[in-house]
Amino acid sequence: MAATRRAVQAGRSKSAGGRVRFTEAARAAAVAVVERRREAGGSVLATARELGVEYQTLRRWMARVKPAFRRVSLASTTQAPPARLVLTLPSGLQVEGLDIDGVAELVRRLS
Repeated sequence: MAATRRAVQAGRSKSAGGRVRFTEAARAAAVAVVERRREAGGSVLATARELGVEYQTLRRWMARVKPAFRRVSLASTTQAPPARLVLTLPSGLQVEGLDIDGVAELVRRLS
């Protein structure tokens, strides 16, 4: 992790307006670390602190790479699922009119 932190910080610079900028390589390295950590149960906030990057900045980088899907589990119920579902994305965008197979296909294509 120390090597990744150094790589991310090495890609950091300040613009003429005083804004902090990171190279694409530094961003990609940080996002790769976050993805590995999240799969292992780690948090984005903890990883951001370890890398020395603002949490919201890291979240924006992650959103550019791919949509933020979360693992969910389905519990069996005695009720039949609705014929049409409404899929609400973290951004608030809603996709309506899909059946469960349509939702599964959409998720496959987006990931």
